[in-house]
Amino acid sequence: MAKIITVGSVNMDLVLHSKRMPVPGETIKADNFYTNPGGKGANQAVAIAKLGGKSIFLARTGDDGYGSELASALKKYGVDTSCVKTTKDCCSGIAVITVAADGENSITIAGGANDRLSPQDVDDIEDNIASADAVMMQLEVPIDTIKRAIQLAKKHNKLTILDPTPVPADGIPDDLFRVDIFSPNKSETEMITGIPVKTDNDIKKSCDFIFSKGAKQIVMKLGSEGALIASASGNLKHIPAFKVKPIDTTAAGDCFTAAMTLSFIETGSIEQAVQFACAAGALTVTAKGAQQSIPNRKDVEEFLKKQ
Repeated sequence: MAKIITVGSVNMDLVLHSKRMPVPGETIKADNFYTNPGGKGANQAVAIAKLGGKSIFLARTGDDGYGSELASALKKYGVDTSCVKTTKDCCSGIAVITVAADGENSITIAGGANDRLSPQDVDDIEDNIASADAVMMQLEVPIDTIKRAIQLAKKHNKLTILDPTPVPADGIPDDLFRVDIFSPNKSETEMITGIPVKTDNDIKKSCDFIFSKGAKQIVMKLGSEGALIASASGNLKHIPAFKVKPIDTTAAGDCFTAAMTLSFIETGSIEQAVQFACAAGALTVTAKGAQQSIPNRKDVEEFLKKQ
């Protein structure tokens, strides 16, 4: 069983469903509201567990009511929470999510305890990193913490995967590009490179920029268009998406990244891994919510057989 450590965020999602997104300055009435455990790191950690990997999660919750609820949800899905720490006198991370009738969403985050996850926290789990197959990361926790996670993963020759979201306002430090798999979506690629991604030539220029910073492999998430695999040699391979009726796109990108990581460890083939990830992501958008919408391994395998 592949052992994957996720270093990242855990939030309580406050979810509003409405017919459409409000425009700036507008007040609209939501059709429904619920709370739901989420956070990009937690979603990825849950996806690893539900898809059949051994999932260890390094994160921080607050000492508020949400903190214990978030930890319990992770355990319920089979995530090893021995590295999830409680931060005193601090709120847990919160995400306010608006989901429109067409399945698109917008998200506003208050970091809370996520902002307290430190490089020392990473050092504290070095033994776990040394025995893992991969370290998977995002950017909803401090940049210095992610830098340290990459350093220790490289020290122990572990696979490193970065989902570079949210893109920092002042850009991504060069240290963070130097991972085995760099996996932005289209809009993040545009923000990172400053190049509008509209044509194949734009994609090539964007990938060349990212490779020049030290990334070994790029997997660009394209949503309903699937994903693009780029190699430093200049080869581009498009993996088409599976056609499904979207209900809620929350956590789809997180599930994709986790599924890709797990399958790549298992098969050694990035193309097989991305195809598996496209299937897992497709199934995720057919259900509401974050972690509960992520499919299990059997669901993904049966879905692939039918295609």
